[in-house]
Amino acid sequence: KAIKVVLTDPDPKKQECIAIMGQWSSYHVHKFKRKKIKKQKKKDAELLEDADGAEKGEETENDKYEFKYSPARRTILPTADQQEANRRILLLYLSSYPAALEKLKPIAELASRGGSNDGKKMPITVLLSNYGQSRFLINYICAARARNIDVSRVLLFATDKETYKLGKSMGLAVFYDELFAFFPKDAAKNYHDIGYALLMMAKVFSVHLVNALGHDLLFSDVDIALYKDPTEYFFQQSAAYDAFFQHDGYHHPARFAPLAANTGFYYVQNNERTRYFFSVFVRMGDLVIKERSHQAALTTLINEHMSLYGLRVKVMGKDSKQFMSGYHYHADKKLMRKLKEGRHEPHLFHANWLPGDLKMPVLMETKNWFVQEQCLDKSFSELKATAVDEIGLDCCLLEPAPYVKESSHGDEEKTEEEFQKVIERMQNSTGSRVEFL
Repeated sequence: KAIKVVLTDPDPKKQECIAIMGQWSSYHVHKFKRKKIKKQKKKDAELLEDADGAEKGEETENDKYEFKYSPARRTILPTADQQEANRRILLLYLSSYPAALEKLKPIAELASRGGSNDGKKMPITVLLSNYGQSRFLINYICAARARNIDVSRVLLFATDKETYKLGKSMGLAVFYDELFAFFPKDAAKNYHDIGYALLMMAKVFSVHLVNALGHDLLFSDVDIALYKDPTEYFFQQSAAYDAFFQHDGYHHPARFAPLAANTGFYYVQNNERTRYFFSVFVRMGDLVIKERSHQAALTTLINEHMSLYGLRVKVMGKDSKQFMSGYHYHADKKLMRKLKEGRHEPHLFHANWLPGDLKMPVLMETKNWFVQEQCLDKSFSELKATAVDEIGLDCCLLEPAPYVKESSHGDEEKTEEEFQKVIERMQNSTGSRVEFL
């Protein structure tokens, strides 16, 4: 009547086996690792011929070591400082939660109807940005409008007042609350710095709030350029799935296994399973701070809820070429050539797997940059002072900005070098200590 699936790497070099034992049914796989423990050296008189026929004076493997199986604890737990940081953040969030939910309710309801009380209720596209990411926020909206994609159901969570004003000036539904005051205003310098980790927590809170209000939602990072309205894709998928995630590429570390779900673009149907999932996820900030990413923490929780509560998740691996990313930029040159030449039109291109200073050049290279140069790196007051119409109209290009290569020498080597640096940071961030307090 039931089948249990155990996922394991069959590589014989790993020397892993699976033991099935009679016991009460369990939803978990318990891992044990064989350890070699060196024995104390024997005296010469004790080195007699053993049962394996070894000659006198020779030591066998069993003479030198004893073997024990112990729990394979690979994950480094959050430190006391990280747990205390999370306690403070969570206390602020939960104490602000009832008022924030009440404040958000009419904004989200109107956004779900496309800005009109009589509009049809549809999924909300949730964006989150601080002002350090404003150039990508502007580009997200400009690229969508240039390609005639409706952004009336976009709900922007602004983590500072300047971003709130920017979003309003672009005609977006925007939510800002003082509970976001502790999040950094500047863009994260690296994939796994502490500023990045705190922004990941803000993303978790924004999705939790919209999900708690009963809306279907599409969460999107702002370093994405849309070619088509992605909600059309999800309407064609099986309703049996609770959530859909962009595939994160095949060069992911083990902590993102087995799903390789990208947390920068995903669609969530509203039901009791997803509401409970995100209510638990908001309490895992210490793990997010420790990992300096919410992708690993989300993967851990998804695995648990899929097994224990029947959460159904689909990662769009089969359709990954329709949901392109920085992984394709590094690993699939043929597909990228088709994209640049206009012979392939995906739903989107996501500039992830790239250091912050390469995101804009890559978006320009792929003909996905629609922001005028004079709008870059300006404070909101400077943008407002020079705007003739709304900022979205004054800053947006109707056609993608031309891309000019600074130098062709060594480009391939640089791309591969940056790719390897990103992978190395992802793999090394697990054991890094976060100095937060």
